[in-house]
Amino acid sequence: MADLLKSIRESKEFKTAFIGATVMTIFSVAGYFGTGTVEWYRANRQEHAAAARLQDLQSLLKTSDALFQLQKRQVTNLMNLLEVSHPKEFHAHEGYEAIMSHCHGTMSAREREMHGIIRAYWEVAPTRRWPVPNGIGSGFKANAADSSVAGSSSPARR
Repeated sequence: MADLLKSIRESKEFKTAFIGATVMTIFSVAGYFGTGTVEWYRANRQEHAAAARLQDLQSLLKTSDALFQLQKRQVTNLMNLLEVSHPKEFHAHEGYEAIMSHCHGTMSAREREMHGIIRAYWEVAPTRRWPVPNGIGSGFKANAADSSVAGSSSPARR
């Protein structure tokens, strides 16, 4: 039996088969690690892309908040002016839109200018509708619905 095993180990066919099995095992292990490395790399890239989209969203939110705070200050200033210059119209209505609409016809040049500035903040605000499906930060263009809203005439514009 020992002679048979020795003859098998020394045979050319056994050596060829052994080398083939060894090489196949090495390539299988390398393929496994290669696949794992590629999957790790893809997952890592997806994490970084998600983090970049979140940073873009955070930037938009901060910009939107800054615009809102600026617009809010302008509205407060205009409301104070309208309360002094148009007390009857001012106290007859509630809400910014109703007050501005009813006072618009008798606003002074300065009040109309402030009203125009306030309207401009809303009409060009980049965050009115976010085209998020293709990723945040990839060209914030107004949707078709936005262009009709932005171009519409409101009671305050008469």
